[in-house]
Amino acid sequence: MLCACYDSKPSDSMAFDKVVYIDSFPKSYRLEKGMRLNLQLVGVESLLVKDSMLIVSTSDKNGYWSFWKLPNYEDLGKYITGGKSDKEFVYSPRVANQYFVKQANKWNARIYDFNTGNILSMNIYNTLDCNKLVANIEKYELPRGLYSLICVDSSSFLCRQIDGDYTQLSRFMLTNKGKSVFENMEMLNQASIDAGYDFNILGTYCRYDSGTNRVVEASMDLNHINLYSLDSDFRLTICCGKQLDKIREVQHTERRRKKIVYNYLSSYTDFFAALYQNDTQENIYSGKAKAQTIQFYDWNGKPLMEIVLDRRINSFDIDFSTGYLYTLSYEQDEMYVYDIGEILQDIKQ
Repeated sequence: MLCACYDSKPSDSMAFDKVVYIDSFPKSYRLEKGMRLNLQLVGVESLLVKDSMLIVSTSDKNGYWSFWKLPNYEDLGKYITGGKSDKEFVYSPRVANQYFVKQANKWNARIYDFNTGNILSMNIYNTLDCNKLVANIEKYELPRGLYSLICVDSSSFLCRQIDGDYTQLSRFMLTNKGKSVFENMEMLNQASIDAGYDFNILGTYCRYDSGTNRVVEASMDLNHINLYSLDSDFRLTICCGKQLDKIREVQHTERRRKKIVYNYLSSYTDFFAALYQNDTQENIYSGKAKAQTIQFYDWNGKPLMEIVLDRRINSFDIDFSTGYLYTLSYEQDEMYVYDIGEILQDIKQ
Protein backbone atom coordinates (compact mmCIF):
# COMPACT_ATOMS: atom_id res chain seq x y z
CA MET A 1 0.00 0.00 0.00
CA LEU A 2 1.32 3.44 -0.91
CA CYS A 3 0.04 6.66 0.64
CA ALA A 4 1.36 9.89 -0.86
CA CYS A 5 1.59 13.21 0.91
CA TYR A 6 3.15 16.39 -0.50
CA ASP A 7 3.96 19.06 2.05
CA SER A 8 6.48 21.74 2.74
CA LYS A 9 9.91 20.49 3.78
CA PRO A 10 9.52 18.75 7.18
CA SER A 11 11.39 20.42 10.00
CA ASP A 12 14.25 18.67 11.83
CA SER A 13 14.60 16.05 9.12
CA MET A 14 16.82 15.12 6.19
CA ALA A 15 13.99 14.98 3.67
CA PHE A 16 12.52 16.76 0.67
CA ASP A 17 9.26 18.66 0.39
CA LYS A 18 7.69 15.69 -1.42
CA VAL A 19 7.22 12.61 0.76
CA VAL A 20 5.52 9.26 0.15
CA TYR A 21 4.76 6.88 3.00
CA ILE A 22 5.10 3.11 2.57
CA ASP A 23 3.44 0.57 4.86
CA SER A 24 3.65 -2.55 2.67
CA PHE A 25 4.85 -3.86 -0.70
CA PRO A 26 2.82 -5.23 -3.64
CA LYS A 27 4.73 -8.51 -3.47
CA SER A 28 6.66 -10.24 -0.70
CA TYR A 29 8.91 -13.31 -0.88
CA ARG A 30 10.82 -15.26 1.75
CA LEU A 31 14.26 -16.72 1.03
CA GLU A 32 15.30 -20.21 2.00
CA LYS A 33 17.64 -23.01 0.91
CA GLY A 34 20.67 -20.81 0.35
CA MET A 35 24.00 -22.42 -0.49
CA ARG A 36 27.08 -21.34 1.45
CA LEU A 37 30.05 -20.33 -0.68
CA ASN A 38 33.29 -21.80 0.61
CA LEU A 39 35.89 -19.66 -1.17
CA GLN A 40 38.41 -19.83 1.69
CA LEU A 41 38.40 -16.05 2.14
CA VAL A 42 39.02 -14.38 5.50
CA GLY A 43 37.76 -10.94 6.44
CA VAL A 44 35.14 -10.53 3.70
CA GLU A 45 33.79 -6.97 3.50
CA SER A 46 31.66 -6.52 0.37
CA LEU A 47 30.94 -8.13 -2.98
CA LEU A 48 29.99 -7.22 -6.53
CA VAL A 49 28.98 -9.13 -9.66
CA LYS A 50 30.26 -7.91 -13.03
CA ASP A 51 29.23 -10.04 -16.00
CA SER A 52 30.77 -13.46 -15.34
CA MET A 53 32.89 -12.30 -12.39
CA LEU A 54 32.34 -12.24 -8.66
CA ILE A 55 34.59 -9.70 -6.96
CA VAL A 56 34.96 -9.84 -3.17
CA SER A 57 36.79 -7.20 -1.16
CA THR A 58 38.50 -8.47 1.98
CA SER A 59 40.91 -7.34 4.70
CA ASP A 60 43.80 -9.32 3.16
CA LYS A 61 46.63 -6.82 2.54
CA ASN A 62 48.29 -9.26 0.13
CA GLY A 63 45.35 -8.70 -2.21
CA TYR A 64 42.30 -6.81 -0.99
CA TRP A 65 40.19 -7.78 -4.02
CA SER A 66 39.58 -11.44 -4.86
CA PHE A 67 38.26 -12.35 -8.34
CA TRP A 68 36.22 -15.45 -9.19
CA LYS A 69 34.85 -16.63 -12.52
CA LEU A 70 31.17 -17.51 -12.53
CA PRO A 71 29.34 -19.82 -12.42
CA ASN A 72 32.03 -22.36 -11.42
CA TYR A 73 33.92 -20.12 -8.97
CA GLU A 74 37.30 -20.46 -10.65
CA ASP A 75 39.92 -18.53 -8.69
CA LEU A 76 41.24 -15.68 -10.88
CA GLY A 77 43.62 -14.24 -8.29
CA LYS A 78 43.71 -11.37 -5.81
CA TYR A 79 44.98 -7.86 -6.44
CA ILE A 80 45.32 -4.37 -4.91
CA THR A 81 47.74 -4.67 -2.01
CA GLY A 82 47.95 -2.85 1.30
CA GLY A 83 50.65 -0.26 1.87
CA LYS A 84 51.65 3.37 1.33
CA SER A 85 53.42 3.09 -2.01
CA ASP A 86 51.93 4.18 -5.33
CA LYS A 87 48.97 2.00 -6.35
CA GLU A 88 48.65 0.60 -2.81
CA PHE A 89 45.95 1.33 -0.24
CA VAL A 90 46.24 1.78 3.51
CA TYR A 91 42.69 0.47 3.92
CA SER A 92 40.76 -2.01 1.84
CA PRO A 93 38.60 -0.16 -0.73
CA ARG A 94 35.16 -1.74 -0.62
CA VAL A 95 34.43 -2.99 -4.09
CA ALA A 96 30.72 -2.13 -3.95
CA ASN A 97 31.55 1.57 -3.44
CA GLN A 98 33.73 1.93 -6.53
CA TYR A 99 32.88 2.97 -10.10
CA PHE A 100 33.12 0.44 -12.92
CA VAL A 101 33.11 1.41 -16.59
CA LYS A 102 33.04 -0.90 -19.60
CA GLN A 103 35.19 0.05 -22.59
CA ALA A 104 35.56 -2.17 -25.68
CA ASN A 105 33.74 -4.91 -23.74
CA LYS A 106 36.35 -4.79 -20.96
CA TRP A 107 35.88 -3.59 -17.40
CA ASN A 108 37.88 -0.86 -15.71
CA ALA A 109 37.52 -0.02 -12.03
CA ARG A 110 38.04 3.55 -10.79
CA ILE A 111 39.01 3.26 -7.14
CA TYR A 112 39.05 6.28 -4.83
CA ASP A 113 41.78 6.38 -2.17
CA PHE A 114 40.43 8.20 0.91
CA ASN A 115 43.95 8.54 2.29
CA THR A 116 45.44 10.41 -0.71
CA GLY A 117 42.49 11.66 -2.76
CA ASN A 118 43.81 9.79 -5.80
CA ILE A 119 41.81 7.64 -8.20
CA LEU A 120 43.42 4.40 -9.29
CA SER A 121 42.17 3.20 -12.69
CA MET A 122 42.46 -0.59 -12.80
CA ASN A 123 42.26 -2.43 -16.11
CA ILE A 124 40.60 -5.63 -14.91
CA TYR A 125 40.96 -7.60 -18.15
CA ASN A 126 44.69 -6.90 -18.47
CA THR A 127 45.24 -7.49 -14.76
CA LEU A 128 43.70 -10.95 -14.90
CA ASP A 129 45.42 -11.74 -18.20
CA CYS A 130 48.88 -10.73 -16.93
CA ASN A 131 48.30 -12.01 -13.38
CA LYS A 132 49.54 -8.70 -11.97
CA LEU A 133 47.97 -5.33 -11.29
CA VAL A 134 47.67 -3.21 -14.43
CA ALA A 135 46.60 0.27 -13.34
CA ASN A 136 47.43 3.95 -13.46
CA ILE A 137 46.73 6.91 -11.20
CA GLU A 138 44.33 9.39 -12.82
CA LYS A 139 45.30 13.05 -12.88
CA TYR A 140 42.52 14.56 -10.78
CA GLU A 141 42.93 16.71 -7.69
CA LEU A 142 40.20 15.40 -5.42
CA PRO A 143 39.73 16.13 -1.71
CA ARG A 144 41.16 13.62 0.74
CA GLY A 145 39.00 11.91 3.33
CA LEU A 146 35.64 12.31 1.60
CA TYR A 147 32.69 10.56 3.20
CA SER A 148 32.00 9.12 -0.27
CA LEU A 149 32.80 9.75 -3.91
CA ILE A 150 30.68 8.76 -6.91
CA CYS A 151 32.09 9.03 -10.42
CA VAL A 152 29.21 10.42 -12.51
CA ASP A 153 31.31 10.31 -15.67
CA SER A 154 34.97 10.49 -16.64
CA SER A 155 35.43 14.01 -15.23
CA SER A 156 32.40 14.67 -12.98
CA PHE A 157 32.22 13.58 -9.35
CA LEU A 158 29.47 13.63 -6.75
CA CYS A 159 31.25 14.27 -3.46
CA ARG A 160 29.97 14.03 0.09
CA GLN A 161 32.05 15.53 2.87
CA ILE A 162 31.67 15.73 6.63
CA ASP A 163 32.03 19.27 7.94
CA GLY A 164 34.65 20.24 10.48
CA ASP A 165 32.60 19.75 13.64
CA TYR A 166 30.82 16.59 12.46
CA THR A 167 27.35 18.15 12.47
CA GLN A 168 26.52 18.21 8.74
CA LEU A 169 27.06 16.18 5.58
CA SER A 170 27.74 18.38 2.55
CA ARG A 171 27.01 17.24 -1.01
CA PHE A 172 28.56 18.93 -4.03
CA MET A 173 29.63 18.28 -7.62
CA LEU A 174 33.22 18.60 -8.81
CA THR A 175 33.93 19.01 -12.53
CA ASN A 176 36.66 20.60 -14.60
CA LYS A 177 34.67 23.81 -14.18
CA GLY A 178 34.92 23.69 -10.41
CA LYS A 179 32.59 23.03 -7.48
CA SER A 180 28.80 23.42 -7.59
CA VAL A 181 25.85 22.64 -5.32
CA PHE A 182 22.46 21.97 -6.91
CA GLU A 183 19.09 22.71 -5.33
CA ASN A 184 18.35 19.12 -4.32
CA MET A 185 21.75 18.74 -2.68
CA GLU A 186 21.33 22.01 -0.80
CA MET A 187 18.02 20.87 0.67
CA LEU A 188 19.65 17.75 2.12
CA ASN A 189 22.78 19.65 3.18
CA GLN A 190 20.68 21.75 5.57
CA ALA A 191 20.10 18.75 7.85
CA SER A 192 22.26 18.80 10.99
CA ILE A 193 22.84 17.19 14.36
CA ASP A 194 24.12 18.85 17.50
CA ALA A 195 27.85 18.71 18.13
CA GLY A 196 29.08 15.63 19.98
CA TYR A 197 26.36 13.21 18.81
CA ASP A 198 26.66 10.14 16.57
CA PHE A 199 27.24 11.31 13.01
CA ASN A 200 25.68 8.13 11.60
CA ILE A 201 22.32 9.79 12.19
CA LEU A 202 23.06 11.73 8.99
CA GLY A 203 24.92 8.84 7.34
CA THR A 204 23.50 7.28 4.18
CA TYR A 205 24.33 4.65 1.59
CA CYS A 206 24.48 6.32 -1.80
CA ARG A 207 24.20 5.12 -5.43
CA TYR A 208 23.90 6.84 -8.81
CA ASP A 209 22.05 5.69 -11.95
CA SER A 210 23.38 7.13 -15.21
CA GLY A 211 20.28 6.11 -17.17
CA THR A 212 17.98 8.36 -15.16
CA ASN A 213 20.65 10.75 -13.84
CA ARG A 214 19.28 10.10 -10.38
CA VAL A 215 20.86 9.56 -6.99
CA VAL A 216 19.41 7.43 -4.21
CA GLU A 217 20.43 7.71 -0.56
CA ALA A 218 19.21 5.24 2.07
CA SER A 219 19.57 6.49 5.64
CA MET A 220 21.39 4.43 8.21
CA ASP A 221 19.53 5.72 11.27
CA LEU A 222 16.49 7.52 9.82
CA ASN A 223 13.42 5.80 8.39
CA HIS A 224 13.57 7.14 4.87
CA ILE A 225 15.21 7.07 1.45
CA ASN A 226 15.94 10.19 -0.61
CA LEU A 227 15.74 9.95 -4.39
CA TYR A 228 16.73 12.92 -6.53
CA SER A 229 18.11 14.00 -9.90
CA LEU A 230 21.36 15.89 -10.28
CA ASP A 231 19.68 18.52 -12.46
CA SER A 232 17.13 19.15 -9.67
CA ASP A 233 14.05 18.43 -11.81
CA PHE A 234 13.04 15.48 -9.58
CA ARG A 235 13.13 14.84 -5.84
CA LEU A 236 11.25 12.50 -3.55
CA THR A 237 11.52 11.16 -0.02
CA ILE A 238 10.28 7.61 0.65
CA CYS A 239 9.33 7.06 4.28
CA CYS A 240 8.89 3.54 5.68
CA GLY A 241 6.42 4.36 8.41
CA LYS A 242 3.61 6.71 9.30
CA GLN A 243 5.85 9.72 9.88
CA LEU A 244 9.42 10.83 9.29
CA ASP A 245 11.97 10.30 12.03
CA LYS A 246 13.03 13.56 13.65
CA ILE A 247 16.77 14.06 13.93
CA ARG A 248 16.78 15.51 17.46
CA GLU A 249 14.61 12.67 18.77
CA VAL A 250 16.96 10.10 17.27
CA GLN A 251 20.12 11.79 18.55
CA HIS A 252 18.77 11.78 22.12
CA THR A 253 17.76 8.11 21.98
CA GLU A 254 19.89 5.85 24.17
CA ARG A 255 22.49 4.17 21.96
CA ARG A 256 21.39 0.59 22.59
CA ARG A 257 17.79 1.54 21.82
CA LYS A 258 18.61 3.50 18.68
CA LYS A 259 17.50 1.79 15.48
CA ILE A 260 19.62 0.83 12.52
CA VAL A 261 17.22 1.32 9.61
CA TYR A 262 19.11 0.60 6.39
CA ASN A 263 22.26 -1.56 6.17
CA TYR A 264 23.13 -1.45 2.45
CA LEU A 265 22.06 -0.20 -0.97
CA SER A 266 22.53 -1.52 -4.50
CA SER A 267 21.44 -0.11 -7.86
CA TYR A 268 20.45 -1.68 -11.19
CA THR A 269 19.13 -0.55 -14.56
CA ASP A 270 15.42 -0.78 -13.74
CA PHE A 271 15.40 -0.48 -9.95
CA PHE A 272 17.39 -0.05 -6.76
CA ALA A 273 17.37 -2.36 -3.76
CA ALA A 274 17.82 -1.34 -0.12
CA LEU A 275 18.64 -3.66 2.79
CA TYR A 276 16.09 -2.84 5.52
CA GLN A 277 16.71 -3.71 9.18
CA ASN A 278 14.67 -1.27 11.30
CA ASP A 279 15.63 -2.73 14.66
CA THR A 280 17.53 -1.57 17.72
CA GLN A 281 21.24 -2.08 18.19
CA GLU A 282 20.45 -3.96 21.38
CA ASN A 283 18.35 -6.53 19.50
CA ILE A 284 20.81 -6.82 16.61
CA TYR A 285 23.87 -7.51 18.73
CA SER A 286 22.04 -9.87 21.08
CA GLY A 287 20.78 -11.96 18.15
CA LYS A 288 17.14 -11.02 18.69
CA ALA A 289 16.67 -8.74 15.68
CA LYS A 290 13.77 -9.15 13.29
CA ALA A 291 14.51 -10.57 9.83
CA GLN A 292 16.07 -8.18 7.35
CA THR A 293 14.35 -7.50 4.04
CA ILE A 294 15.59 -6.28 0.68
CA GLN A 295 13.22 -3.60 -0.59
CA PHE A 296 12.97 -3.03 -4.34
CA TYR A 297 11.89 0.33 -5.85
CA ASP A 298 11.88 1.63 -9.42
CA TRP A 299 13.72 4.86 -10.21
CA ASN A 300 10.53 6.89 -9.73
CA GLY A 301 10.28 5.63 -6.14
CA LYS A 302 7.47 3.14 -6.75
CA PRO A 303 7.71 0.10 -4.41
CA LEU A 304 7.97 -3.15 -6.38
CA MET A 305 8.54 -5.96 -3.91
CA GLU A 306 10.42 -7.11 -0.84
CA ILE A 307 12.47 -10.23 -0.12
CA VAL A 308 12.61 -11.44 3.49
CA LEU A 309 16.01 -12.92 4.33
CA ASP A 310 16.72 -16.04 6.36
CA ARG A 311 20.00 -14.78 7.83
CA ARG A 312 21.64 -11.47 8.68
CA ILE A 313 23.80 -9.93 5.91
CA ASN A 314 25.75 -6.72 5.23
CA SER A 315 26.12 -6.75 1.43
CA PHE A 316 24.47 -8.30 -1.62
CA ASP A 317 24.38 -8.29 -5.42
CA ILE A 318 22.46 -10.02 -8.22
CA ASP A 319 23.78 -12.04 -11.16
CA PHE A 320 21.02 -11.52 -13.71
CA SER A 321 22.48 -14.06 -16.15
CA THR A 322 21.86 -16.91 -13.69
CA GLY A 323 19.20 -15.38 -11.46
CA TYR A 324 21.41 -15.78 -8.39
CA LEU A 325 21.43 -13.49 -5.38
CA TYR A 326 24.81 -13.32 -3.63
CA THR A 327 24.89 -12.22 0.01
CA LEU A 328 27.77 -11.46 2.37
CA SER A 329 28.04 -11.06 6.12
CA TYR A 330 31.27 -9.54 7.43
CA GLU A 331 29.98 -10.14 10.95
CA GLN A 332 29.84 -13.92 10.37
CA ASP A 333 32.59 -13.90 7.69
CA GLU A 334 30.38 -15.86 5.30
CA MET A 335 28.72 -15.69 1.88
CA TYR A 336 25.59 -17.39 0.57
CA VAL A 337 23.98 -17.70 -2.85
CA TYR A 338 20.25 -18.07 -3.58
CA ASP A 339 18.33 -18.85 -6.75
CA ILE A 340 15.83 -15.98 -7.19
CA GLY A 341 15.31 -16.43 -10.93
CA GLU A 342 11.54 -16.85 -10.62
CA ILE A 343 11.29 -13.81 -8.36
CA LEU A 344 13.18 -11.67 -10.89
CA GLN A 345 10.83 -12.81 -13.65
CA ASP A 346 7.89 -11.86 -11.48
CA ILE A 347 9.19 -8.34 -10.88
CA LYS A 348 9.23 -7.71 -14.64
CA GLN A 349 5.54 -8.51 -15.01
